[in-house]
Amino acid sequence: MKKLVYLSAALLFAACSDDDVTDITIVPTEEITTAFAKDFPTATNVEWTLKSGYYVAEFNRSASNIAPTSIQSTEVWYTTDGKHQLIETDFENVAELPEPIQTGINAWIADRLTTSNQKFIVDDIDRIERGSDAYVYNVEVEYENGSANDIEYDLIFDADGVLISETLDVDGDDVDVNVPTPTEIQTYINDNYTNARVIGVEVESTNSSKYYDVELIAGQTEGALENVEFDLTFSYDKIAFIKEEADLLFSQAPVALQDALKVIVATVSDENVEIERITMADKTVTYVIDADDAAEVLDDRTFNADGTEVK
Repeated sequence: MKKLVYLSAALLFAACSDDDVTDITIVPTEEITTAFAKDFPTATNVEWTLKSGYYVAEFNRSASNIAPTSIQSTEVWYTTDGKHQLIETDFENVAELPEPIQTGINAWIADRLTTSNQKFIVDDIDRIERGSDAYVYNVEVEYENGSANDIEYDLIFDADGVLISETLDVDGDDVDVNVPTPTEIQTYINDNYTNARVIGVEVESTNSSKYYDVELIAGQTEGALENVEFDLTFSYDKIAFIKEEADLLFSQAPVALQDALKVIVATVSDENVEIERITMADKTVTYVIDADDAAEVLDDRTFNADGTEVK
C-alpha cells in the first residue's frame, strides 16, 4: 500500500537521492497543482510521485491537438517552483502520430525491406518535450527475424519527420528513462556547443557507479563543426564532465589525420569511413575509425589528431 506524504519544497530534494520512483504517493504544493491545472486542463487519473527531486505527474489527457480520437498517457516533471522541465507522451500506434512522423517511420522501414518475408514492428513511441527545445519523437522499431535474437533500433525524429538519430540497440534495453536536463549539464552545453539541441538525457547505472548519458545535436566553433551528434557522459552525485563522443565524417577529421589515413588507404572517404572522436575530461583526444569496403583495413584502429596510431 502506498503512503500519502506531504512534502515541502525545502524537503523535496533531501527526500530524493536517486532517479528511482519511490513507493510514496505525494501531494504537491498549491503552486505546482495550479501550474499543472493550467498546463493540462483535460488531465484525468493523475498520480504524483517523486523522481530525482522533481514532482512527477503521470496522467491521461485528451489528445485533440495531437490525435483527435486518442487519450494519451503522459508524464510531466515539475521543479519545486512549478515549472515543467520534461513532458513525455506515449503513443499507442503509428496512426496516432502527425503525418510527417508517420511518413518518416514508414520511409525508414521501407528503405530496409529487401525481401517480402521481413517484418518490422514499431514497438514503442514517445514524444519528448524538453524545456525550450523543440520536441522529438523516440521510436523503437523491432525487426523480427524468426529467431530469439530479434534486432531493435532506437530512432529519433524531429517534429518535421526528419531522422536525426539511429541506434542499433544491441543489448535490448527497454528500460531507458528520460530525465530533465540538470542545470549544471545545460550550462556545460551552452558553454561548449553552438546551436545545441538536447535530444536525450538518461541516468545509467553500472555495478559501481551511476552517471548521466546526454545525447545532443550541435555544432562546435573549433573545427567549424555543424549538426554533429554528440554523446556526453557526466558523473551523477556531483555532476562533472567525464567524456564526449562525437560522430564525425572523414572530411570533418583534422587534416593531419585525413592525410595519414590516405597513406594507408588512398580511396578513404566519407562513403567508407566514419570516425568517433573521444574527448576525456583531461582534454585527451583520440579518434576511433569505423570503416568498411575498401577501407576495412582501418576498422577499429585508433589515432591521434596528428595521424599517429595509438597502439
